[in-house]
Parts: sequence; structure tokens; C-alpha cells
Amino acid sequence: MRIENTKVIRLTINDDESKVIEFDPTDINFVDGFYELIDMVQDVKIPEGLDTRGQIKFMKEFMQKLNVQIDEIFGEGTCQKAFGRSLSFEQYQQFFEGITPYIKSVREENVSKYTD
Repeated sequence: MRIENTKVIRLTINDDESKVIEFDPTDINFVDGFYELIDMVQDVKIPEGLDTRGQIKFMKEFMQKLNVQIDEIFGEGTCQKAFGRSLSFEQYQQFFEGITPYIKSVREENVSKYTD
């Protein structure tokens, strides 16, 4: 028996063929993990009372934790491919915005099979 998944998405980062991210938007475990990442980003709040240095330290630690979670969901080395050493919130936003349409498209396609 052979079980194949033809829905795996391969995205090349910045047109660099050595930086390819693969994910399966039909895998419920992946999708659940992806939305947990989105929640994590949307729910982050810098604690009140921190000075500028404290705010920077808080965000650095948060983004390092986010990197661990991204690598857990997408596979080890994903953050290195996507961000290098950078911890730029703008780059993370681009990452999530670039992947979300693939997930939404497949999810809508799967749901429509059962609702049409």
C-alpha cells in the first residue's frame, strides 16, 4: 500500500532554492499548531512598567520562544531559513501572512465538500 499526500505546500524564501519551507495544510495537527502560533502572537502583551530596555528584553525572549514553536510546527531549521538571526516582528508578520492563505484555501475546500 502506498499513501501519498499531494497537498504538501513548498514555499521558497526570497527566491533562494536552499531556503524551502514545506507544510501540509490538510494535516489537522499542523493547522492546530499554526493557529496556536497565531494566538500566541496576537495575545502577547508587554508588561506595564518596563523601561525601554526591559521591553526589548521581553520581546526578544518572546520571539525566541516563538522561534522554538515555529520550528516545532514547521520543522527544525524553519526559522533559520525564514529569518536568519533576525528577530524582526515585521518579518514574522510577513511569514504568517504568507502562509495563512494556503491554510485558509485548503480548509475552505475541505469544508465545502461537506456543506455543498
